[in-house]
Amino acid sequence: MHNGKDRTNPNGAYRKIQEYLVKRNFSHEQYSGYHSCNQTTDLEVFDLIRAMTLELPWLSQCLNHFEVTNVGENHDLMNLFEQGVIEPILSKALTKT
Repeated sequence: MHNGKDRTNPNGAYRKIQEYLVKRNFSHEQYSGYHSCNQTTDLEVFDLIRAMTLELPWLSQCLNHFEVTNVGENHDLMNLFEQGVIEPILSKALTKT
């Protein structure tokens, strides 16, 4: 890092990581989570991480967890909640008290 403030401020590190990933077509989701905006192969992820460690050589000293998850496609299911739902009819045997 370039100055004393960055060395003691983790937000400086978070900001640099975010800038690096956003420039490479990742979106910041929450906390320290990022999603690729494009379909990405394992090799592309490995190449990205290798390049990232060269540009941010202090990164390995800051990590306690780094994980990649391949979840396939995202599907918006909000339309399921917008459709009318028929309320189930309980049988008389279940409704007796």
